[in-house]
Amino acid sequence: MNRRDFLAWIGVGGLASSLPLALAATTSPSLAQSGSRFITVGTLAQLDAQGQLLVTDTRRAPKKAIVIRDPADRTKFLGRTANCNHENCAVDWKAKDNSFKCKCHGARFALNGSVIQGPATQPLEALEVRIEGQNVLVRVS
Repeated sequence: MNRRDFLAWIGVGGLASSLPLALAATTSPSLAQSGSRFITVGTLAQLDAQGQLLVTDTRRAPKKAIVIRDPADRTKFLGRTANCNHENCAVDWKAKDNSFKCKCHGARFALNGSVIQGPATQPLEALEVRIEGQNVLVRVS
């Protein structure tokens, strides 16, 4: 193989290997730039039946996530991280108390994520929620 053929072969291989990255960047610029993505956490039917959608599988999302319907306006959806910062346990939505409660040690959080009762010291972060058809999606980083 001569030098010209070798360089052409390397150039084609390099171009082919970078094609998937180029396609990802042009088809989804927000994902390529921010590193975040939306994951499906359930359906509207599941949300209505359970009162919440909870994702605790950190292989799917870097943080636990919880989605509920806004009690003041059931057409809106609220997403929060579901990681209690005390010992990283998941929180549940308690509709009768209008708060999130840690399953492990009882820390409570307001609808806006702020700490109502310790031992947690940090609020639950807001997560963007999107509805696509009957699916409920949440943005994770």
